[in-house]
Amino acid sequence: MHELTKEDKAHRDDMITRLDAASEKIAAQTEAADEKITELNDSIQEYNNVLKEVDQFADEVVKRIEDYAGSKSEGWKEEKGDVYEDWVTHWSNINLSPMDLIEEVVLDDMEHSKELADLPETPES
Repeated sequence: MHELTKEDKAHRDDMITRLDAASEKIAAQTEAADEKITELNDSIQEYNNVLKEVDQFADEVVKRIEDYAGSKSEGWKEEKGDVYEDWVTHWSNINLSPMDLIEEVVLDDMEHSKELADLPETPES
């Protein structure tokens, strides 16, 4: 074989065209996805802000429980102290880990059509 046939060149050109078209669709869809990710991150940030409020609320509840239990007599503490300690433990150990923000869509290079187009058609080219 000394060079690509007409059919080979036509097939190559068709694949280049299809790769380019698919690449353009991917680029447009990636842009749309990035916009949705921005909206999603706004909602995640709103959620995380509420979690901060929940954390402050839980701290306040724990402090009030501890103040209440701390003001009671030794007899009361012996009778009900463990129950209140458990209550504090539940309020202190609530999982309030914030959600991570989503990264933007990152795609590999889509240079395949260019690489295909740049392949030599003959051994000398």
